[in-house]
Amino acid sequence: MTKRNDRLLTLLALLLAGGLRLHRAGLLGAQADEGVHLVVASRVAAGAAVYRDLFENRTPLAEWLLALLFELTGVDLFAARVLSVAAAVLTVAAIVAVVRLAGGDRWGSLLGGLLFAAAPLAVFWGRFALLEPFAVALSALSLAAGLRAWRGPGGRWWVASGVLAALALLAKQTAVIYAGVFLLFLLLAVRRGLLRWLAGFAAPLVAFAALLLAQGAWGPFWAFASGADRLGAGLPWADTARMWLDWAARQPLAPLASVAALVALFSRRPALLLTGGWAAAEWLALLLAPGLRLGFGGLSHYLLPLLASAAVFVGAGVSAAEQDRRNRTIVLAGGLLALLTLPAWSADLRHVTWETAYPQPDRIAEQEIGRAAALLTPEDERLVVLGNAVFYLTAERQAASRFFHVPDYLGSSDLAPQAERALLDALGDVRTGAVLLSGLHLAERLPPAVADSLWRQWTPAARFSYPYQRDVFLFRPRDASAPQGELARFGDGIVLRALDASLLNGNTLLVSAVWQAETAQAGDLVVFTHVLDASGNLLAQHDGVPAVGFRPAAGWQPGELIADDHWIVLPEGGLPAGGTLSVGLYRPQDVTRLDRGDGSGENSYLMPLDLP
Repeated sequence: MTKRNDRLLTLLALLLAGGLRLHRAGLLGAQADEGVHLVVASRVAAGAAVYRDLFENRTPLAEWLLALLFELTGVDLFAARVLSVAAAVLTVAAIVAVVRLAGGDRWGSLLGGLLFAAAPLAVFWGRFALLEPFAVALSALSLAAGLRAWRGPGGRWWVASGVLAALALLAKQTAVIYAGVFLLFLLLAVRRGLLRWLAGFAAPLVAFAALLLAQGAWGPFWAFASGADRLGAGLPWADTARMWLDWAARQPLAPLASVAALVALFSRRPALLLTGGWAAAEWLALLLAPGLRLGFGGLSHYLLPLLASAAVFVGAGVSAAEQDRRNRTIVLAGGLLALLTLPAWSADLRHVTWETAYPQPDRIAEQEIGRAAALLTPEDERLVVLGNAVFYLTAERQAASRFFHVPDYLGSSDLAPQAERALLDALGDVRTGAVLLSGLHLAERLPPAVADSLWRQWTPAARFSYPYQRDVFLFRPRDASAPQGELARFGDGIVLRALDASLLNGNTLLVSAVWQAETAQAGDLVVFTHVLDASGNLLAQHDGVPAVGFRPAAGWQPGELIADDHWIVLPEGGLPAGGTLSVGLYRPQDVTRLDRGDGSGENSYLMPLDLP
């Protein structure tokens, strides 16, 4: 192969890495973790101190990089993804360089780069502005600098390798896996570069520690970092290993990695020991990860560094085997096994590329949800987000607002009591004007005490379609005053105790009703809220099960007051003069309305909409 063709194939690998990750990147909304990074970066770009005012239980390098980008582009989701794509492309280039430095040939270096460039799960995560692309790129660059130093002369390269390893750690705490493997390699195999590498490694971490001390955030950072426990054992070993094997059986990476492992054992090359040690350590971390899920519905963050480290190891190992005729039989057998997995691997790639099943976040929906939340929270009130923090960003709220992304492993974490107190304080704060809550959090992730506080102090005002997190619910403060009197009486002993309508902006009407059943209800009912013009024509409506679906009539207790909100979007032109609100109930099975109990023959209550 000529040097020109070699460069051309390397360029094609880089284009593949970028093109696959940019596929539909501008159309999708924000993944939940990604929303946190975007929000924090936007605050940093506005001058906030990330660890004093905006503490997150993660290291800040990715947010700082995003903040620098936002200074140039403004807060932009697609721009953030382009930065992540650049990190993925840089990873491919670093893998090619590492394999070459480890003594591999051109084909081995290209194989390693292509394995990462086209790996389906890396494609999926590489589209999002998460921490992992930055940590992986810096780890691969650190490895390249270290191998360059190992081949000598390498004084400044050892320092550069240490600095890059520390920056990887500042991008993601779990990069300590890579840093630990490299340090062990220096202690056991090289030694001559140890002090220089440690000096480079210490410099960024010392600067970061000084920043924490200056901001008075050392204590909370250490408490969160030590309690994050993402490396603690979670699932039983047998279940974890079975899930991993189910995934690995679809990938050509597994047989090729086995080939590389055999070659590393026979050859005892230091470079192969280093790359193999990194891959093995990432494999172990993957097996230990709590709540591990390797299907497309819950991809583990650990797969990205695993794919990068294994791609380096495979490329170096296959190159070494190819250069030794005694090992060519091993290469051939491994290649045949890899070919057997290619159809399933190709299917995985098509699945990720075309998004056929996994529910994706929707950008338009996120903007609508954020605007809706802004309507309920004036600038002097706070918005609490439990779910995707990007809603906070699309609502354009002040920095005093709070957002929480409650991971599924929080209940078993040392941080659980601290997180529960923070959530309770946020929900009980009188300055909080609204709460946005995903259905995923509501169904599975809220601690019992937090869920109880939510339902006691807040009432659901609207539900928005957002399949990625099982829809999103907007809550407003519950009115503590009990309604008096009777506005209307309907059949089956149902009384309308209160009714109010608020025009939130030119074309959004919030209708708040209070119902009471004097007897138990045999079946469910649907509440209709219709906006009529002066001639009685229907302009807009919202029909739904009471309390945004949470309080079906069959579950009402006699005498219980049911708060019931309806979110109505009015047509162009807003509310007309002389408009009327018509409210009533009907049975869903036959759409039969309940008649008024006053003998008038009417089946709705009419309220004039003389709103300012």
